[in-house]
Amino acid sequence: MKRMQIRSRGFTLIELTVTLALAVVFMGLVIVRFSWGSPRQQTIAEGRKLGNLIETYREKAVAEERLYALRIDAEQGQYAVYQPAERRAGSLDMLAPLRSGSLPGYVAIKAIRKQADVLASPVVFYFDSRGVLPDLFIDLIHKDGAAVSLHLDPLQNEVTYDER
Repeated sequence: MKRMQIRSRGFTLIELTVTLALAVVFMGLVIVRFSWGSPRQQTIAEGRKLGNLIETYREKAVAEERLYALRIDAEQGQYAVYQPAERRAGSLDMLAPLRSGSLPGYVAIKAIRKQADVLASPVVFYFDSRGVLPDLFIDLIHKDGAAVSLHLDPLQNEVTYDER
């Protein structure tokens, strides 16, 4: 007697798994390539990056008992962190930054304020072993009008965000 072989039509579990894995990898690459954030989301994200940088170096200053300085150039949209030996005007000019960066072209620093007074750029403020933040506001604005304000709050000793 001959055995009849019945071949079912369909896909095996391995074929389906490989196909789905390839689709997930492809979609991951597509999503990374395109920035789908709204202007509001992009502005908030840049504000959070700057706020996280401030909080990180405030905490490092306390933990390491060292002095750190953050220079923000509002006109250029650039920032840099330094480790000076002392708080002195011009002491940062001869130092190489520990970390530097800039805001993307679609987000700008509108103003750096101490209450209602707008400070002249560049603004330098220091983090020391006491860990107290200066009382400043950093206003970021997107080219499409979305805005966020970072408040370096010395009372709560944290960076708070005000979306407008």
